[in-house]
Amino acid sequence: MRRCGDHCVALLLSAASLLLYSTTLATTIGWTDTGELMAVAATLGIGHPTGYPLLSILGRAWLHLPLGLRIAVQLNVLSALLTALAVGLFYLFVRSLFTASEKPERNNARWPAVAAAGFFGTSVTVWSQSSSYEVYALHLLLVVTMLFAWSRAIDEQDKVPAITSRWWFLFALLVGFGFANHMTTVLLAPALFWHYFMRYGISKGAWRRLLRMAPPALAGLSVYAFLQIRAASRPPLNWGDPFSWEALLRHVAGAQYQVWMFNGPEVMGRQLRSFVGGLPSEFVLPVFAVAVWGLFVLMRGSRTIGMVLLLLGAATVVYAVNYDIHEIGPYFLTAYLVVAVAIDPGLRDLQGKTWRGGRWYRAVLPVLAAAGVVWQVVVNAHEVRSAVPDLVERFARSVLEHVPRNAVVITGRWDYLYSPALYLQQVEHVRPDVLLIDHSLLRDRTWYVDALRARAPWLNDALLAEFESFIVELQKFERREPFTLSVIQVRWEGLWRGILSVSSRSRTVFVDHRLAGEVKGWDLRPDGYLLRLTTPDDSTVEFLLPECIPANGKGSPFLDDFRDYCATSYLQHAYSASREGNSIDSDSLAGLAFQLSPRHPALAGFRMLQKKSGR
Repeated sequence: MRRCGDHCVALLLSAASLLLYSTTLATTIGWTDTGELMAVAATLGIGHPTGYPLLSILGRAWLHLPLGLRIAVQLNVLSALLTALAVGLFYLFVRSLFTASEKPERNNARWPAVAAAGFFGTSVTVWSQSSSYEVYALHLLLVVTMLFAWSRAIDEQDKVPAITSRWWFLFALLVGFGFANHMTTVLLAPALFWHYFMRYGISKGAWRRLLRMAPPALAGLSVYAFLQIRAASRPPLNWGDPFSWEALLRHVAGAQYQVWMFNGPEVMGRQLRSFVGGLPSEFVLPVFAVAVWGLFVLMRGSRTIGMVLLLLGAATVVYAVNYDIHEIGPYFLTAYLVVAVAIDPGLRDLQGKTWRGGRWYRAVLPVLAAAGVVWQVVVNAHEVRSAVPDLVERFARSVLEHVPRNAVVITGRWDYLYSPALYLQQVEHVRPDVLLIDHSLLRDRTWYVDALRARAPWLNDALLAEFESFIVELQKFERREPFTLSVIQVRWEGLWRGILSVSSRSRTVFVDHRLAGEVKGWDLRPDGYLLRLTTPDDSTVEFLLPECIPANGKGSPFLDDFRDYCATSYLQHAYSASREGNSIDSDSLAGLAFQLSPRHPALAGFRMLQKKSGR
């Protein structure tokens, strides 16, 4: 390692990380937005706010490489590569940070930074970003690279002005790219602005330097022009249709997510408990203790660096705990980065205090650190590796392949039905004849209503007046103009009833069971994992057992929700079998529901029904 410079070490760390990540790489579609983002990359479409244009362009370019892999797998490999590069650059950032002139320690040993990078790359949340295609792997890489460029620019400021200018330019460009990928890049601002003005003061020179960074930052932000360019081409996935400046600004601002922010102490407490309770799962306990000690060492010996790290972590945590979503883990990534950075000074201090003897004693701590990394790999591998890796694809594919030709499927299940089905339909052309409708988007987004009209002209022709009147009222809400909620509701109900009525005349219509309360005037019969719309005199529906997809493994918000959904599907069939006098199938299906969700609220009602019937 002595003959290998820092860049060589960083490359080796990235290569080792990539090799490790390959062992847990997903071979199919993941939860939540993965299917949609894969479809966006493959079709060069526009994803959900904020659009993520940088990821879309990078994903599309990556797919041009002749790797001979399935598109889903090739995009997952890209996430693994980006995360592995982030690990190598993290090492360079740590080395740059703790060899700065502000740092009193002069120990130039590389192993503490290597250990910190190892613990960082094998923490559960960081490692998880490598397994499937999402926005957070690229976000992590950009954040680490930004911090590295910042530390180099600060460190070189008074040494080589020409080189320093290049580092400032790179940092500003990366800031623009960062915002073009994920808006949480703004959470770096409190720490970096504090550091900047503490170092250079509130002077004209300091402000002039900031102004000089504006052009490269805007150059990075110009990637958002991609959204307007592609919207003009009407791609298959055109979320928000951001062709106009108004639509573009609304899309980039992500206004629809503001309803999930700052929803009170209950949400804050739940997300904070998730963060604090998850820390021992991110880093094995002794390592976390070393990181805490490292922060103490920094605050005592290099207060500036310590304050920067604390501000980075605090801004991240304050934002994330006030964001009311299930998939909150990745929003704590910068906080986990802070913990990992603090491992380096913690290890250096422990080495200096504990073993002042000979060379043999000085070698003990590096060996223990290496063993700690191996231990963390073994412990966290189980957390990262999915118990049922193909669950989402199997479920979405079974739903699509089960329904008859030209069926209409209306769902509110984004995480494990609509999003993966977008990939299956748009990329792999699985059952493109099925009209899949997202109930929530149809109700709340005018662009989606327009997209449905284009996809299903037979609906638009029959319901032209209903579509137009609903869009007029919904636009008032979107543009924050004066609106009347009751009027929007009336217009929506008219359109909704029309869609169900017109569709059921010529096509088979299905809804997921969580929309049963929204469907009135039709009988609902269980059919696979869905409910089929029928009329009282319809005798064509046959009793069908849904395919059993195991939902084993450690619980998560998504997996728990999936289990409840499947359990409800089984209970729907159990009720149907009971009405038909088929007690054997009824009891069997109720048993399956109990296995998936022992505390399902409908189970008690079903048992009571059985008791009344004398069984």
